[in-house]
Amino acid sequence: MNVREDRARQTARRVQEKLPKFLPVDVLAVCEACGYILRFHDDALDDNEEAVTYYLRDRYLIFLKKTGGRTASCRLRWTIAHELGHILLGHFEEYDLSFSAASKLGRQVAWVINREANLFAEELLMPEAFLRGHMEEGSDALRRICDVSRQSLAIRLKRLGLAEPDPAEPDLAEPTRPSRTLQAAETAAVYLPGLSGIPR
Repeated sequence: MNVREDRARQTARRVQEKLPKFLPVDVLAVCEACGYILRFHDDALDDNEEAVTYYLRDRYLIFLKKTGGRTASCRLRWTIAHELGHILLGHFEEYDLSFSAASKLGRQVAWVINREANLFAEELLMPEAFLRGHMEEGSDALRRICDVSRQSLAIRLKRLGLAEPDPAEPDLAEPTRPSRTLQAAETAAVYLPGLSGIPR
């Protein structure tokens, strides 16, 4: 199974086309436009998870770990964009990501779908066309404009061939584990009405 890089990036670009033309991308507005529900709920997550997405009553519910601070804000935006990638790339329809089956995906499939979600997230949050057109502003300015972490931007610039790789820096954008869904759960979460035009 191969990573469908072009598909992930094109899907992110289609979402960008429907959004206001400024950065940083408002990932909360994307969730609201699509009718996805966001909740902070540490009890819904394993210790090593930052987010988990459930599909219930024909809606996606994204549970997020509570965090704080500037770095946490950037990480939270990345995490939401990553979960949006799983949803908008059709991973929930293509694979059985129900709570009981997610662990049976296999390491290769789990790695591939997480890699695709990361590709979606980096294109959504740090659009290639913008980065290529604004490199003269410097990485600190680009990081602030895109509202991403220093490491995320460094990794993105390296992948685009716009920065020299640093062999001492780990690739933190690599996936850790797949999202899970729960198809028949009850919840008291409030449905946020969607806006038209964002692919579902």
